[in-house]
Parts: sequence; C-alpha cells; structure tokens
Amino acid sequence: WGSYDAASVAALQLYLDNKLEIGFSKPIFIMNHFPLHWSYRTQKDGVGTNAYRFFNVINEAAGNGLNIIYLFGHNHSGGYDDFLGAGSVYLKKGDTIEIAQGNKKTAKQETLNFTYMNSGYVGYHVAQGADWTLTMTTFRIRADGAVIITLPACSVAAIELK
Repeated sequence: WGSYDAASVAALQLYLDNKLEIGFSKPIFIMNHFPLHWSYRTQKDGVGTNAYRFFNVINEAAGNGLNIIYLFGHNHSGGYDDFLGAGSVYLKKGDTIEIAQGNKKTAKQETLNFTYMNSGYVGYHVAQGADWTLTMTTFRIRADGAVIITLPACSVAAIELK
C-alpha cells in the first residue's frame, strides 16, 4: 500500500530527524487515512502490512523526545479492533499496539512512544452492530507546548500531553 512505501518512509525519517536535530519541542501531528495497527483488514486485504516501516520511524523519533500525535481515518476493520475503542480510539504513550510485520499474518506487539488515535467519526462495525457514535476531538496547544486533547465521546474528559 502506497502509504507505507519506501519513499514515504524515507521522507518521514528525514523530516523527523531534522526536528530532532534542531531540538524541536512543539507537537507534531501526523495524519494518515490508514491506521498503523493490525486489524482484520490486514489479514483479509493486506491493508497496513508494511505499517511497521512508519511505526518504527515514528516510535523511535518519539522515544528520542518528539511529541508526536498520529491521527488515522477509518479502517473498515470489521470489528476486529473494538478492543481499541471502536469509534473512539485513543492510545497513549506506554500503551501497546499490534503492528503488522510485512505480511498479512504476522503482527508484533509494540509499546507506543507517541499518542495514537482516530481523527473523528468513523462509523465502525462493532460486535453488537454498527457504532454510530459521533466523535469529535479538539486540540488546544499551550504556549509551553503541552497539548490538551478533549475527547467528548470517550469517558475521558480531557488529556494533557507534554
């Protein structure tokens, strides 16, 4: 899938390396239609089989100090990732995620060094039927670089990232 091709990964690596080199301290938002986590779509259609390429670059840069927030669109997962939150996915630094390792069947559990979440309403299919939760996320960036995330559809009122 083109989202994780070698040229895209190299460009992202160069960008994040530059931010690390200059001591960049503001939050970095990475937006992609495809999620990074392994799902039923990975096994069925191969979606995200090479997500490990992006994940490794992002996770390393975040582990070295960058404040990265990865936002993805809907992934047609067929309910496989309901455990992540279905229509309201929010994972923080220290949470674990399964990442495909270059094929449809192999996934590796990884620990996040960055914030990982969907970017809004996705109309997920869940085990009980369709999830029609309308989600909306707001971000407030303070002068000190901290990010306040408000997730109205979740049980968490607001989260502060530094």
